[in-house]
Amino acid sequence: GAFNLGWLLESGEGGAADLPAAVRLYRRAAALGSSLAQNNLGWCYQYGRGVERDEAEAAEWYGRAAGAGNASAQSNLGYLFLHGAGVVRDYGRARALFELAAAQGNAFAMQHLGRMSQQGLGGQAAPGAAAAWYSRAAAHGNSGGLYNLGFCYQHGIGVEQDLGHARRLYKAAARAGNKHGHFHLGLLHEKGADGPPDYARAARCYAAAAAQGHATALNNLGWCRQHGLGVPRDAAAAFALYARAAALGSAEGENNLAWMHQKGLGTPRDPAAALLWYRRSAAQGNTQAINNLGFLYEQGLAVPRDRAKALAYYRRAAERGNCQALNNLARAHELGLGTEVDAERAAKYYHLAALKNNAHGLWKLGRFAELGTCGPADLAAAADYYRRAAKQGHAEAQACLARFLDVGCGGVARDKARALRLYKAAAKAGSVRALLALAALYEAGSRLVPRSSEKAFRLRLRAAEAGDLEQQRLVARRLEKGRKGARKDPAAA
Repeated sequence: GAFNLGWLLESGEGGAADLPAAVRLYRRAAALGSSLAQNNLGWCYQYGRGVERDEAEAAEWYGRAAGAGNASAQSNLGYLFLHGAGVVRDYGRARALFELAAAQGNAFAMQHLGRMSQQGLGGQAAPGAAAAWYSRAAAHGNSGGLYNLGFCYQHGIGVEQDLGHARRLYKAAARAGNKHGHFHLGLLHEKGADGPPDYARAARCYAAAAAQGHATALNNLGWCRQHGLGVPRDAAAAFALYARAAALGSAEGENNLAWMHQKGLGTPRDPAAALLWYRRSAAQGNTQAINNLGFLYEQGLAVPRDRAKALAYYRRAAERGNCQALNNLARAHELGLGTEVDAERAAKYYHLAALKNNAHGLWKLGRFAELGTCGPADLAAAADYYRRAAKQGHAEAQACLARFLDVGCGGVARDKARALRLYKAAAKAGSVRALLALAALYEAGSRLVPRSSEKAFRLRLRAAEAGDLEQQRLVARRLEKGRKGARKDPAAA
């Protein structure tokens, strides 16, 4: 009949698709009362397939088919009422239509009932009911049901938390082609939620979701490319992925794209482009972008230098819990940048960052405690802060903890071997403090560190290249005269 021929022309089975012809045949069958044709005609109007998109006309055709008991039409019309597309939003009518369709075994309706129950759309949130509806949809093989049920098990929504089961459900959703399943499986692999982090698997999952246009997956895959996590480091590829994520409206993608422009990573350095993308990201509420706008104003990059505006941006981001902004506010009060020097307020902001286990905030509190910045010195408290920050790989904290271990203070037992390991780790990460400490150890020599003027000089040279003015002068003198591990090179000096 007309419906079957229309379906063949829409799907392109047996030949090339011809959507306008399919619509004409659906319309002919719909006029004869075919609820299947009425539903498919509604679908064509909803998504502009063979006709101009018209959600109100879609609702009209779905309504006719739903009235005849067509479960797909009931679910599709429910979706329009849920989103207020072509009709006035009405959660009550949406739920009633979804329930009619679900009673006939429609898995999409079950999934939407789960969402309404989870988010409390049209009533109180009911996590248990949400999980039950998702479970019913998943039992029908619905990929959205599988993904959402996995989300419930990951976060303990209406069910007991079970990360292993969440992973299995995400895998099943991904196998069914669900991009959210791929993405959340990638998150589990990256975070190591139920095992050690596996960046290679995470990157593969992000790539699968990205191929389906998942904006956050594109951003996360860009992050993997930028930092060489599970894939080869490739700044140009990272830039391209961030650009695709930003084009899809990802606030994180916009912020990261701005960062690449600011630093000249994978693209020529362009502070003006960075400003543009930070502003777009900040307009969506991205706190890192708001903080980064503050940095542009502090440094005068693409905008006139304005420390008052910088502080205003830092405050906006800090009020929303951004740790980098909290640290930037603390630094401004510590050093008097655009405001008066106020060590107590600086300590307050560092403390707020430390409460979120932020490594930099912890390290700075350690420095304040060691130096007695806001009261009597407290080496034991300093050691604790350094230890917590060093555990996260913070290079300066590693160097400070190494110094405590080297001499045995702050309640830390003396352990020169561990101190040496920490100094080396911190020096590898670029800590000038650690570079100079290691240089001194090589100059003095010991059982653990054989004396080597050459190694000591190379370490001091690295510190000089990192911008340490005193080391630049010292290195220049040694190069000029060829002393203490340096080959004579007046030109380099």
